[in-house]
Amino acid sequence: MMTSPLHEINDLDKRNYPRIAWLEPEHFESAKNSSKDISGEKNQWKTYLNNLTLLGFEEWLQEQLPDIDIKQTGINLQVGILIPVCLIAISGY
Repeated sequence: MMTSPLHEINDLDKRNYPRIAWLEPEHFESAKNSSKDISGEKNQWKTYLNNLTLLGFEEWLQEQLPDIDIKQTGINLQVGILIPVCLIAISGY
């Protein structure tokens, strides 16, 4: 039976590992740069958090699925050929 690397995506929740994405100083710098021209403090903060989320998740996902092509497409990630991923960060509860 032939399997695709995309089958690994379905198995992510079955893996036994911590689901932690460590953020590096360059992630914070990149998020800061991408949000600095946004008007309004609230919108700036939201853009900053969304960028941190995207950068951290992209790096974590690439470590988990090294054989799958993952790239940023604007504010989304394209995982493999067919799977678009949009992350939304929330702060506070």
